[in-house]
Amino acid sequence: MSDPVEPASPLAEVYAEVQRSLQATALSVERLLGPLEGALLAFRRALEAQVAKEYAAAHSIRFSRPAGPSREAAAKRLQQLVLALPDFATRDETSPGPDDGLPEQPPAPPAPALSTREAEGASSAPTTKTLADVLPRLAARAGDRTLVVLGALAGRKRQLPEPLASATEWIDTSQGGAAHAAQSLPARIRQGRLLGIVICDQAVSHKHTEPVLAAARAAGVPVGFAGKGGNAGIARALRSIEDQLPG
Repeated sequence: MSDPVEPASPLAEVYAEVQRSLQATALSVERLLGPLEGALLAFRRALEAQVAKEYAAAHSIRFSRPAGPSREAAAKRLQQLVLALPDFATRDETSPGPDDGLPEQPPAPPAPALSTREAEGASSAPTTKTLADVLPRLAARAGDRTLVVLGALAGRKRQLPEPLASATEWIDTSQGGAAHAAQSLPARIRQGRLLGIVICDQAVSHKHTEPVLAAARAAGVPVGFAGKGGNAGIARALRSIEDQLPG
């Protein structure tokens, strides 16, 4: 006869609830600061590249600038992410009002109209960009390592452009068979086999994300957060990973 199961301790239940609450808060901090830290790292590399270039030129040393955004582009991206923080979201606190003593700016003049020929030429200009144009570091590394998208992905898988599509592994945590793949992900991160990780943080359990985030931080593997895994979320996560990759 089996022993009776003892009820859980009330203190243990409170402790488990505190753990769940803290995990959710920690994930929100990671989601907020991850892209910002990646942009700051890209700005640091741009500054270092500029210093190295100037030193090499002054001492007749050969130097090839590494791939990555320029100092101006990296600074602009960093500024955009900083100003997008919730702390700067209130217009009343950050935008000058009519009583701030600043002169009002006259309205901008309307843009000049294009002639028919100019309009046709503008509309026929090529606008299609490749993955290498938009995310050059991701595109360059896609052939060597794997990008993992983690979350409850039923009906949310997106068609990514090549070569990223062939290098992406989708781990759907809503499928029972994906449990082993999710559990083995931290080990794969530590082995250096992954390019980056996209976490659909609004469509995944904390039990899957906590070990993955800890392993990624320890190994320096970029992480991007994609919300529920929609097109805009995936694009935002990929841009965040791009910013965190070395030039």
